[in-house]
Amino acid sequence: MYNLIYNQNFRRIAVIVVMICMGFIFSASYGLASPTEELKKVGTGMNITAPKPMPEVIGQIINIILTISGIIMVILVVWGGFQWMTAGGNEDQVKKAKQLLINAVMGLAITLSAYAIAYFAVEQLDKATTT
Repeated sequence: MYNLIYNQNFRRIAVIVVMICMGFIFSASYGLASPTEELKKVGTGMNITAPKPMPEVIGQIINIILTISGIIMVILVVWGGFQWMTAGGNEDQVKKAKQLLINAVMGLAITLSAYAIAYFAVEQLDKATTT
């Protein structure tokens, strides 16, 4: 088991599996339809509607960017914890893992505060532009 954890191919496969699982989890939490349902919509003709208001578009773009950066930060926290647990007492690896954890948690805090500020700003912009 010890050699398996330090195998580079195992690490790559584990990262890919974790990312796929997180994609399923986040898509389920956002209420997205299954891929089969989405593929059925392709080529059936789309109903063109009026463009969305600018605050809504800006809010969606900010939401997407902050969601992706939040996911990356959570992955970095998990990866730092994994590195720390598999350091095997090596002080250099433990030091690198601690630094990665500190930086990832700081990045996550910055991302969450940016999300809160952006949410507030877009809500206020929406209230100001609608009657």
